[in-house]
Amino acid sequence: MIVIGERRKYLTAMFNLNPDQAVLLAQKQGIAFEDPDDLLDNKAFLKIVADHVAERNSQLARYETIKKYRILIQAFSSETGELTASLKLKRNVVMTMYEDLVESMYADAN
Repeated sequence: MIVIGERRKYLTAMFNLNPDQAVLLAQKQGIAFEDPDDLLDNKAFLKIVADHVAERNSQLARYETIKKYRILIQAFSSETGELTASLKLKRNVVMTMYEDLVESMYADAN
């Protein structure tokens, strides 16, 4: 997960879901799907994610809450340059790679 907000009006985030955990959660909730990648287009599954984000936000001060987020299909990895060898996120690399996605979360923030 990466939280974005420096010099911005509110916080946003981009994150990956653990595919195995996503499948287990969907199965537990009775959500039908053929391919795990289909879950990111499934309204019932996305509602579960939204509810989880809302629950986490409820424990934070208003200025600390995530207002918008995007789920990334491809996990951050050292092979793609987003993580160091010790698995630390390279913020500058991620921000460059996903610049359009980040800007889309702030497009209506005027």
